[in-house]
Amino acid sequence: MGRGDHRKCTCCLELFRPDPRKRRHQFYCSASGCRAASKTASQARWRAKPENQSYFRGAVNVARVQAWRARHGVRNAHVATGGPSLSTSLANRSAVAAS
Repeated sequence: MGRGDHRKCTCCLELFRPDPRKRRHQFYCSASGCRAASKTASQARWRAKPENQSYFRGAVNVARVQAWRARHGVRNAHVATGGPSLSTSLANRSAVAAS
């Protein structure tokens, strides 16, 4: 391996060996905290683009989200009303899938 085979992780600043097929695009190592930071940065870049500014807004998207919540038994994802919350509903689904 050559001298330039290692790269410094943008998050933890540790040296890592990027996947040879994705060398130009990989800036984070495989540590779980670094992967989370990579996803956060990626989502922030996506939301910053002008064409994505209103992607989740508008009547069509409100109706889509309300239909999803109705199908999954989520009453309100922001306020605790005694019903299942979004996180509870997803946790129950993953527990059922695991068993």
